[in-house]
Amino acid sequence: MIAYRISRSELHKRIAESIPGWQRRAQSRTQLLVRTGTFRPLKVEFWNRLKPLLLDIQHHKCGYCERLLYGGNHECDVDHYRPKGRVTPWPELPDVDSAIGDDFVGYHALAYMPENYVVSCKTCNSKFKESYFPIASRRAASDHNPSALAAELPYLLCPVGEDDPDDPQHLINFIGPAPVESHTEGHRFRRAHITIKLLALDRDELIYARCRLIADLYVAHLAANSGDPVGEQTRTQKVSATSEFASCAQCFDAICRSDMSQAREIAMRAVTQLRTRK
Repeated sequence: MIAYRISRSELHKRIAESIPGWQRRAQSRTQLLVRTGTFRPLKVEFWNRLKPLLLDIQHHKCGYCERLLYGGNHECDVDHYRPKGRVTPWPELPDVDSAIGDDFVGYHALAYMPENYVVSCKTCNSKFKESYFPIASRRAASDHNPSALAAELPYLLCPVGEDDPDDPQHLINFIGPAPVESHTEGHRFRRAHITIKLLALDRDELIYARCRLIADLYVAHLAANSGDPVGEQTRTQKVSATSEFASCAQCFDAICRSDMSQAREIAMRAVTQLRTRK
């Protein structure tokens, strides 16, 4: 996971330029939801009109797992970082959601707030994130200003926008293809741990894809070190923030630059995992 930092003013500017009238309609819907105190969906929700713009901001990658969304609009959803409907306690850590009561109806006032949107692949959104949103403090769903909700101390990292104080790459590292926590204790450790587990960022399909990346990047480093310009070009492309699994690539790239013998061991293990899967 990497950060896609864009200011609120820049986001709203780009929306106004791309889809005139969208924000006026969103404000009207938000006022209605605040008055009624609950979320009732429209037959056709218009937040999906922002999907191409949000995909561009996220380099056409899932905001959570960094998988390239080759299928474009049909392969992804506009996820509400804070669920627009009722929040479900996360089964693996029910004590975290002790603040959820029967009267908690979700963050309905954020349903049409673009600052609350993350484009994600359907696997991350529908299979894993669902309506979970564990926090370390108390719910503040009555407030419809995303930045004012920071006091909730959410565990799930938000990669898009400017409201999350933590950079995902400062909290989640990679040992080979596997995501690991950068800290060993405290709130930042728990944020990384819960983000990895809740979104299943260590699921087999992602591990396999990152193994291929590591094998290719190691070969590119070998070629670059021998003076091959194509190798250097390949290396540069794979560690770019716009590339698939850039966070993993950048971690492995740093190892290649500091200790090629260690990088070789990691690459050989990755190749072994690829052969085992076949």
